[in-house]
Amino acid sequence: MPNPMLNARTGRGVGLGRNHDYQGIYEPDEKGQEASENARVWRVYLDEADTYDADMIDGFRTILDSLLVFASLFSAVVTTFVAQTSQVLQPNNAQITVSILVEIKELLRAAGNSTAIASVPPSFLGSNTTTYTSKDL
Repeated sequence: MPNPMLNARTGRGVGLGRNHDYQGIYEPDEKGQEASENARVWRVYLDEADTYDADMIDGFRTILDSLLVFASLFSAVVTTFVAQTSQVLQPNNAQITVSILVEIKELLRAAGNSTAIASVPPSFLGSNTTTYTSKDL
């Protein structure tokens, strides 16, 4: 397995502690060949590009690791929140039943006292209402 701290093409180390003496590393170009395909300038450029790319990829890897940790923690917190609140968002059937029974009691009392039934306030909660009190949460 290749060492990630070595340049794959030259076998020299990348990053900190590199030897930047390119005149000592590469032999000088022949006269008139300074801009050819195999000139020293292109070999130096490739080494520098390899170093830059390795440093950039290492930075991306570090950032990506941090983002993945953040995303997993965020997902865990949101999942817990949703699981806990979904149970509380259900209507309180006991409170609805008590409210309807109170209304029935008031209607029976009004009928026994010869009071107008229209004067009895309707139940504030019912099976078809979507408005719940803060006690339901």
